[in-house]
Amino acid sequence: MKKVILNLTIYCFLSLLLLELSSFILIKLNYLPNGITPRVTMIPHKDFGFWHHKNRSFRLASECWNSKVTYNNHGMRQTNNVEYKKNNKKRIAIIGDSMSENLEVSDGKDFGSLVQKKLDNFEILNFSVRSTGLGDHIELYNKLIKKFEVDYIFLFVSDNDFEDNYYLSSRPSQNKYKIENNKVIKLPI
Repeated sequence: MKKVILNLTIYCFLSLLLLELSSFILIKLNYLPNGITPRVTMIPHKDFGFWHHKNRSFRLASECWNSKVTYNNHGMRQTNNVEYKKNNKKRIAIIGDSMSENLEVSDGKDFGSLVQKKLDNFEILNFSVRSTGLGDHIELYNKLIKKFEVDYIFLFVSDNDFEDNYYLSSRPSQNKYKIENNKVIKLPI
């Protein structure tokens, strides 16, 4: 019986070792992604549909890319922490969806970081969140961005931003709107 248990233990150990070695090789050859799915970066938020974790970094990957993404003390896509009260630089808020959040590129190479490098006299705050629409952007502005006393807003609109908040859209935890009697009505989440 002891010999069977010993053999089983050795087979299990060798199987795990072979699995680990195979995984390592497949990752290096880009057959397996070297990171986690981008879905982990977004969480439902009671005030503005979706938002990000605070003070977190993620190693993300898909079949085509991998990146390191960092969110600051307020959940913005940037590595530096920001306070509500602004310093002596004017502030620019970037608002948009995946096109300006840039999960596919690592910190420092994302849109907000590149704009910051070009506009050194400004403080760039990237409030972009993938899978959001114009309704989410308005809620985000009213309930978060206003607190930062921004001087300028760069709003990046993609073609799907007009339909993301449509009340028949199937995305959960997202602000929904419909038109009744020529008025825009916000529906409860």
